[in-house]
Amino acid sequence: MIPFPSLADLPSQLRQPAVRDLAWALLSPPLLAHSPWQQRHPLKASNWSQQPDALADWLLSLDSDSHTLQQWLSQSSVRRLGL
Repeated sequence: MIPFPSLADLPSQLRQPAVRDLAWALLSPPLLAHSPWQQRHPLKASNWSQQPDALADWLLSLDSDSHTLQQWLSQSSVRRLGL
């Protein structure tokens, strides 16, 4: 299950590492191929699932000015997956 197949190449177009990491987390397929529980992409119920171009526009905008993201990330030094 690839959640946004039309955006598969987008992370390689992004220049800011934090924005690329965010794009990877949002656009990647689930890490577990098989699970005893039914899986659903976290953005399945979002407006972005119906409008992937809006997600692409937001990520590209964030890439051109990542100050807000950098400020949010600076609030914690913990970088574990899932936080």
